[in-house]
Amino acid sequence: MITQIENYYLNQSVSEASDLKEYSLEEYQIFEMAGWIRVLEDEKIYYGKKLNFNGNLWNTIIGATHGKIYKISLQIIDTDKKHLENTFKSTLGYLIKEMGKYNEHTFLSKRYIWNTQDGYIIYERLSKFRQYCINIFITSSSIRE
Repeated sequence: MITQIENYYLNQSVSEASDLKEYSLEEYQIFEMAGWIRVLEDEKIYYGKKLNFNGNLWNTIIGATHGKIYKISLQIIDTDKKHLENTFKSTLGYLIKEMGKYNEHTFLSKRYIWNTQDGYIIYERLSKFRQYCINIFITSSSIRE
């Protein structure tokens, strides 16, 4: 399983991670109004720096609990559907090459899941209002405890 993207890795101490900026109180409130609720003890959310993954720049959000990174979330949003489709296909190929075949994929969906002892990865493509988005969620198994 992929557990590191550039300088961020699962179970890394937040104090060792460079360029993290915690959400403001207002951003946490917006996050919760959108339906996302922090459920882990001492859970914090950070903006990370833009990362290069498989030849593309991705926006990064980091989830942490007890001062350690448990989730690395990568996202690309674009209005160019063709570009996002090509990026989605090439990144899916890269993920399969690196981790083997996914464990779950619903027919005709754009969501793939790898579930391993180290954690899980969700890879998905979404579209709404002519905005196209690719998400990668890399989550540590440490939160299963």
